Amino acid sequence: MYKRQLQNRVYFGGALSGRDTNAVHKTISGLLKLLYPGGGENISDEDLEWAVRIALEVRRRVKEQQKRIGAAEFRNTHFSYIMGEDGVEKFVATPEVYSENNIGADPLEPGQVWSISPGGLDENPGLYRIEISEGPGSGVKILNKPVPPAFKESVSYAEQNLYARSPQLVGDKDPRHHEFTVQLRAFDSSKSGSKLGVATLISLCTALLKKSVRGGLIIVGEINLGGSIEPIYNAVTIVEIAVEKGATALLMPVTCRKQLFDLSDDMATKIDIQFYSDAREVLLRLHRHARRLRHHGRTVRDRHTHPDRQDPRFPLHPRRRGLLAAAGDPVSYTPLRAHETPEHLVCRLLLEKKNSQPNNTKYNNKNTTLTE
Repeated sequence: MYKRQLQNRVYFGGALSGRDTNAVHKTISGLLKLLYPGGGENISDEDLEWAVRIALEVRRRVKEQQKRIGAAEFRNTHFSYIMGEDGVEKFVATPEVYSENNIGADPLEPGQVWSISPGGLDENPGLYRIEISEGPGSGVKILNKPVPPAFKESVSYAEQNLYARSPQLVGDKDPRHHEFTVQLRAFDSSKSGSKLGVATLISLCTALLKKSVRGGLIIVGEINLGGSIEPIYNAVTIVEIAVEKGATALLMPVTCRKQLFDLSDDMATKIDIQFYSDAREVLLRLHRHARRLRHHGRTVRDRHTHPDRQDPRFPLHPRRRGLLAAAGDPVSYTPLRAHETPEHLVCRLLLEKKNSQPNNTKYNNKNTTLTE
């Protein structure tokens, strides 16, 4: 009875396996039965979302313990869900794992980005989090009072680049018809927020696109009015701060590559450093990682790209079904089987393709040779 309320109202993310989904459904049904003992015919969205978040949170605790075993199938614990027509994916974290003031492994809300300011002559580098929300209207409004002049300059550069390069960054969305509210949060003694232009631009884009940035990621760099990326001269110090704050990945301008030759081996093994040459490349890297993360579960890999293979337990969101219909031919994502190496995967795919072709060749089972 209560399970029918989830159909076409709640869509779970790709991190949930079939076993996870069944457990979440049972927990949701039990919670809704406490609220609606006489039947769940008219369950409000608020009560349904409350039950969904609790069910995902308690199930994630189970999977976090399974993750400690070290099995690859339990590696992705970023549970998420989608409710409403806007199609925004919301991630659920556990309080004992997530801390608001630390860099965690869970994806951030749309419009939120971690960044490190390289500092200046009279200021040390520092960690910041940029939080941007969008709504109807126009322009960009900074909530910090007083507004740090250096951060105001970075926001202005990011805003002008968003307007000038919106087709490359956000597609058919017009940022001039949206109002952005910006808040800068400082976590160190550094308060100026200088040279945070790239992170601010990515935050504006993700707020407009309703896309989350992966957890544990720090984006550094400044962008000028013409769209060029300014160099950073203390890249090793920034990497050391990122590792100290618990970051797992760092996106830096490609001009920092030579400086990192002086980075110690211990620091280099603790963080994944990637480089970019422009803001669009940063968005592409975030998009590619999100696709890998979303398609990590074996049971839901093909449901995003092959509607005809869709598992009825994992319905597609209507917005995604429309995107698939407009995308043309689907793309196949073939998962690795247990204990299978990439070389074995290639051999298996070649054999499957040869066996699926017309019978113009056949195998001799006696001497295992291929005959025409």
